[in-house]
This record gives sequence, C-alpha cells and structure tokens, in this order.
Amino acid sequence: MQTLSTLINLLHEVKYKDWDLKICHIKGEPRPYIQWQWRRKCARTNKLEEQRSRKWYISQHMTKSEVVQTAFLAALQASEHEVREFFHFSNQPIFRPHYDVYRLLDLCEEGAIDTRKNPSTRGNDHEEFANLTFDSIPRRVQWKCLEEGDFPSDGDGGHDGGGGHLDAYPGY
Repeated sequence: MQTLSTLINLLHEVKYKDWDLKICHIKGEPRPYIQWQWRRKCARTNKLEEQRSRKWYISQHMTKSEVVQTAFLAALQASEHEVREFFHFSNQPIFRPHYDVYRLLDLCEEGAIDTRKNPSTRGNDHEEFANLTFDSIPRRVQWKCLEEGDFPSDGDGGHDGGGGHLDAYPGY
C-alpha cells in the first residue's frame, strides 16, 4: 500500500524534460493526484506562462509500476496536448484540445467527414506520383535536407532523375 511519503519518494525519481512533477492532495479528498508543470509560451497569447497538465489521481492501492506508468501517461498526454495546440493548418490550430465538445458534436451531426470517394483506390497512388519531381513539390513542403537524387534507387533507374522514387519512402 502506498503512503504519501512512499509516493513522494517514488515520484522524485521521475524526470521529463525540464518539467516538474507535482503531487498534490486536496484537503478532504481521499486520493492525491499528480500533475506536470512547466513554463512555455502560451499558444494563444505567446507570453511565457506556467503550464499545467490535467490532474491524474493516484490510488494508495497502486503498485509502484502503476504509479510510474501513470506519470508516464501524464507526460504523454501533456505532450500531445502541446502538439495539438501548436500544430497549425492554414494558420489555424485545427486539432486544439480546447474546442467545445458540443461544437465538435455539431461537426459530427453535419457529417463533416473527409473520406475517399472510391475506397477501392486505397494504396493505388503509384500512377499519381510516378512523374512527381522534386521541383513540382511546393517549396514550403520540401525538406531542406532532400534534393533531387537524394532518394535511394529502387533498381529501375527512377522517375525523379536522381535514381530513386519518392515512393521509396513510406507516406509518399
């Protein structure tokens, strides 16, 4: 059985980035919780502010491994939260974690789903990309480290002028 003292000693060994892992106990509540805290620019104001993860409650009946795994999950979730806030498409944080759940429900009810028109074409993009050259990719999406010819050859001389296909890389 975990006590507040054993939890503090155990969680003192947990490290992630330059973040602090706090263990808190609200008076009158039966269980303590852990919460990551760190300083980062706010995604909305761009001002350096203290950031906090959600609260993760800890049971006195958890094993040491379960407590450490909960701290790990808390770090994963907080990191994903950060990615969702700072990932932008067309200058908008489209995956922001703070959207109103009822507005998201409205999107579901509207059927705002982006799917393939013909599911049988899944995985048959080779024709579309066969003549793709590095110069045909918009500059803003080109990788600085990749230039024509940087792709490994797949043995047929390639279609990109450099001995390899863009489709030699998964996802292209």
